[in-house]
Amino acid sequence: MYILLGTVIVGIMLNLVLLKAILELSKQITEEVEQLDSNLASVIAKVVQNLGLSDHEPVNPIQAAIAQLMTNKINDIGVTKAATTVLRDDNGFFKKSE
Repeated sequence: MYILLGTVIVGIMLNLVLLKAILELSKQITEEVEQLDSNLASVIAKVVQNLGLSDHEPVNPIQAAIAQLMTNKINDIGVTKAATTVLRDDNGFFKKSE
């Protein structure tokens, strides 16, 4: 009885130690990823400045108008219209709705 209780207690203690180790590892990974992100951001900013990519040509107004027209057309396609019912008589001809 006491051996089983001791085994359970030791098992719980090992689980707690393992959980603490996993949490610490997760914290270190998060810190390293944040540091890597800031390093990459600074390097990308330096590359953009050195290559002169920050001075880009302004948008052509005609191209902007065409892009807006295409966007409006695509948005209009998504709008569904109500279905109309087509009536036919016994001979298969269309008949006027009443």
